[in-house]
Amino acid sequence: MDKTQKDALRTDAIQLLAQGHSKQAAYEQLVQKYGFAKLVAEVLKELPSKKAVERYGKWNYAFLIFLVLIVAALFTITGQAISLLWFVLALWVVAKRLLKYYIFISAIGVVSLISLVVLHFTETASNGSWMNLVLVLLPILIIVFFPLWLTKKLSPSPIEKRETYTDQAGVSRVRLSYVFPNEE
Repeated sequence: MDKTQKDALRTDAIQLLAQGHSKQAAYEQLVQKYGFAKLVAEVLKELPSKKAVERYGKWNYAFLIFLVLIVAALFTITGQAISLLWFVLALWVVAKRLLKYYIFISAIGVVSLISLVVLHFTETASNGSWMNLVLVLLPILIIVFFPLWLTKKLSPSPIEKRETYTDQAGVSRVRLSYVFPNEE
């Protein structure tokens, strides 16, 4: 499948999901139209359904506001805009709901967590610094775990189903299909 067909597949998938079709119904229609069941499942996996956006979209906006506050606080504290580049990219990813990149937001959080722990233990640990550690640790843990949870809620992974059949030549073959979890 060439790039233009992949773009058309993605556009059709976005339109079907925006119309309120379930992921399973969109999957079946797109497989009929384009074939390539695995590619269709990969495209749909990256897109949230309308029902999921209605249900968990408010959490995505809350996370976006949280990230804006973190960026504002870091800019106020450091005064250096260049050090905030990763967090600004994270804002863009969350604002556009690019679910396949949410893992990178968690990675930014892990790097921040490791940096914080290393910095804390290389300095002298007094009673006040432990409280500062806890105050900074909580937002970082939210940045690490919340995108992972939100990705699973907005776009759960499809289940791969293998079906064995015999073709006209008498050769046993395996047909792959994907089942998307119900969107409650």
